[in-house]
Amino acid sequence: MAALHLLICLFSPLLFSVVSPSTLASTTIAPEDLVKDFRKELADLKDIVALLQNHIITTEDGSETGRQQHAQDVRDFVAKYLLRNRQSALSLTNSSVASSDDLISTLLTYYTNPPYGGAVYTHWGRDDCVNGSELVYTGMATGAYYSHTGGGVNYLCLPHEPIYSDIETSTHATRSLLYAAEFETSTAPALQSLHDQTPACAVCRAPPTRLTKLMIPGRNECPSSKWRLEYKGYLMSSLYTQTTRTDFVCMDEDAMGVPGTTGNQHGALFYMVEARCSAGGIQCGPYVNGYELTCAVCTI
Repeated sequence: MAALHLLICLFSPLLFSVVSPSTLASTTIAPEDLVKDFRKELADLKDIVALLQNHIITTEDGSETGRQQHAQDVRDFVAKYLLRNRQSALSLTNSSVASSDDLISTLLTYYTNPPYGGAVYTHWGRDDCVNGSELVYTGMATGAYYSHTGGGVNYLCLPHEPIYSDIETSTHATRSLLYAAEFETSTAPALQSLHDQTPACAVCRAPPTRLTKLMIPGRNECPSSKWRLEYKGYLMSSLYTQTTRTDFVCMDEDAMGVPGTTGNQHGALFYMVEARCSAGGIQCGPYVNGYELTCAVCTI
């Protein structure tokens, strides 16, 4: 909303106040020239807004200082534009209010709904996206075999339908190996019914205005109302004694398994996570030994 207010404040004077009424009365322009000038100005302004949007989106500084700098960048761009294009601004101001409204609408649309951007995250345990996020693809949770000493350490959301390129049809010992993952939740009441099933997963893209994602371990809500909760659930990872280490991921509290994957095949494994508190370590009191940790995935 701050960005909307900024653009309205900046461009409304350009369209309605850059010339006096007496100047308007003495300024005439042929309709065909007005249309040509308007189209040129619209194209120029779109280019400016696109440049600014690219600058803002590719900047990861979400602090108040960063936002203030972005606002100043916009003001600087517009100031330079007005100096270079004052005569064109006169023509635009002399056009109808409807044309001016169209221009403002176009600028606001480009600024608030860019054709790119939006944080991308994996929705572990579900095959859908929520709260207006776009579904990129669905798949199944996979990873390195739990007892292997090599391979990747991260879980992967593997699409259901692969696309191959150049292949060699024989199996080889000189390869990294990928296996389906399984819930190991026989002692976890919340997800006990999913024990030995392969978790579903989905890759989602948040709306373009939400550029940053955050997974919060130990809490199932977002830091403030500025953040949007994408989903909440339980923190999961590999067993602490197994050979293969994995990432910690947030599994949806309403998780589902991929149909037909109830066999005990092992592969990559998902276990609930507990904190171990001790003097000088994780603080006891807030954290209790034996309590399964929650999590939340948030965007802003």
